[in-house]
Amino acid sequence: MNGRFGLPVVRLVASVPDGDGRGVELDWTESAMWTRELISEDQIELWQIDLDAVADVAVARLRQALSADECARADRFRFDRDRCRFVITRGALRCLLAGSVGVSPAAIRFRYGLAGKPLIAGRAAGVGVHFNVTHSGNLALIAITRAGDIGIDLEPVRDLPDWEGVANLVFDARQVAQLHSFAEPRRMQAFFRAWTRKEAIAKARGTGLGGAELNGPFTLSTFSFFPNWVVSIAAPPQVRFLRCRGWDSDILSPSLTVRHHAPFSPAAADSAVNI
Repeated sequence: MNGRFGLPVVRLVASVPDGDGRGVELDWTESAMWTRELISEDQIELWQIDLDAVADVAVARLRQALSADECARADRFRFDRDRCRFVITRGALRCLLAGSVGVSPAAIRFRYGLAGKPLIAGRAAGVGVHFNVTHSGNLALIAITRAGDIGIDLEPVRDLPDWEGVANLVFDARQVAQLHSFAEPRRMQAFFRAWTRKEAIAKARGTGLGGAELNGPFTLSTFSFFPNWVVSIAAPPQVRFLRCRGWDSDILSPSLTVRHHAPFSPAAADSAVNI
């Protein structure tokens, strides 16, 4: 499934329905990028991109939408694969934001917070669109909302020999003890769920991990997809997140299957580390 730039994408929409709030809507569409409708304030759009599934000609077109400083950043990458992944991620972000604010991708302007968080600048900032990006390996996720500040983090669950040293730097003693209570391989699942939750909060606030205490005006949703990836999203409380155990089709498939969806409920047995 390819968009206007030949970019393979899937659109997930999680929203709060009217009534008692027990249901969460899910849909996906292939849209004409920057001619699509504005999302409402109770929704998050989550776009998943396979960074290694984009044709060279599409990469070249996406680069044309980048600013001079973004092109310079791309050219500083040593390896072609990393350069292409950067161009695709930034070009895709521009295309998707253009569809939300009603301008061309190249017209999007960014400003950067103290911790380097990118924000929409200029006249387009008045539309009130917020976004965040995460990527790991060949996967990128772009979250867009009008609800307010948002943060997203993606990590593959993997062996981490020095997990305890990292945990002691990032988590408090109670959280480290909780990680010790899990046996492998669940410990690594718990670690990366906890890590992505801290990262998502930090990115929503525009701070480093030191400012990522899990309190304040954010709702957290953590879910897994594919066999071994974890995603956490932090966003304003008026958004009720889709919690997805995984989808069966890849991003080029014409259909999407969701194994589970429900409003977020941070049950300790599922969240693994409730931080």
